[in-house]
Formats: sequence, C-alpha cells, structure tokens
Amino acid sequence: ALRTGETFSRNPISRWRFRARQSVLVGVTAVLLSACGSDGPPEGQIGFVSVDFGGVVSDEPRSALIGRDILSSGGNAVDALVATYFALSVTYPGAASLGGGGMCVVFRGGEETVETIDFRPQVYVKDGRAAMIPGAVRGMFALHARYGRLQWEALLLPAERLARFGNPVSRAFARRLAKVPPRKLTDTVARRLFAPSGKMIGEGEVLSQF
Repeated sequence: ALRTGETFSRNPISRWRFRARQSVLVGVTAVLLSACGSDGPPEGQIGFVSVDFGGVVSDEPRSALIGRDILSSGGNAVDALVATYFALSVTYPGAASLGGGGMCVVFRGGEETVETIDFRPQVYVKDGRAAMIPGAVRGMFALHARYGRLQWEALLLPAERLARFGNPVSRAFARRLAKVPPRKLTDTVARRLFAPSGKMIGEGEVLSQF
C-alpha cells in the first residue's frame, strides 16, 4: 500500500531520484567524451595550437617557419627562439653563429618581472695568447632550462635535419656568400661546404653540412 500524508510524499522523491540519475548520466558521458580526446594533434606536434599562437621574425624565412611551427606545437616564445636560432645557424650562419653569443631580456607578463641572461663570448688569456670562448649554445640551453616548455631535443631536431639532409640556399644567404671570394676560404671544410666547385654556391642550390 502507498503511504500518504502530510509528512510523506513519494512523488517528489521519485522525481528527485530521476533527476539525480539524469545528472549522473550526463556527468559520466562528459567524462567519457573528454577521455576520448579531440581529433587534433597532441602537444608537441604542429597544429596543437591552430590559431592566435603568435609570430616569429628572422633574417631567413625557413628558420622563421620553424619557429612558427614550434609555437603551433604548443611551445612558448623561448622554445620558438631556441628552434629559430639553431635553424638560422644552418640556413644563414652569417646571422646566427654557434661561435657567437649575446644577451636576452625576458619579460614574464604574468609576474610583471623582467629578467636577463648574459651569454656574451668570453676571452680567455693564457701565456700571452687569447682565445674566445663562445657563449651562444650555452645561453640557449640556459634560456630553455629556465623558461622553455617543450623538450630540448624537439627544438634542435629541425636544425639537425636541415644540416644533415641539406636545404636550398636562401636569397639572403646567397647574397652574403657572393661577397666572399672563394680564395678567402682558407679553411678546407668551409671551402668544401660553400664552394665545392671552386665558386660560391648560389640561391636554390642544396647546402648539406654533414
């Protein structure tokens, strides 16, 4: 028998339980859908961020595109800087030499702080002889260790591929090379890379550095 009275009502309780079951079902469905993930690329792959991921400026277009791809992969500004720098050292070494150095100013907007890293080359003197110690690679590593997000290896991979498999010489680099007479290349490795046939390589020719 159904009990009724002022102190007991079965219908409201039944409706509440039905609604509770609906809420639980909706919650479980949402969890399952989120677990399935999206169809987009995972973090670390191009396309993870598809819009409003920033921009990169460089002296050579291919290195700028690599920096853009790092941003699209979910990297931050420092990740893009590191990848662009090492790519530029391959595609336009006159603008970014591994034997150089520099300074970097980092503004952290969320904390309203400004920090600097000084990695200028140092001069080492012994017995009257001086040698310059490059700081660029160490500086890039320090920047990434403090501010980077993606893996270090992922940032160097594009540059490594360009150096190993070759890349077409850009117009900017070709113009820089054209100003250097081949006879000025006293280093045998540099002559093999940049003037293999006795004259400087030109725009569009493939430059391999392995």
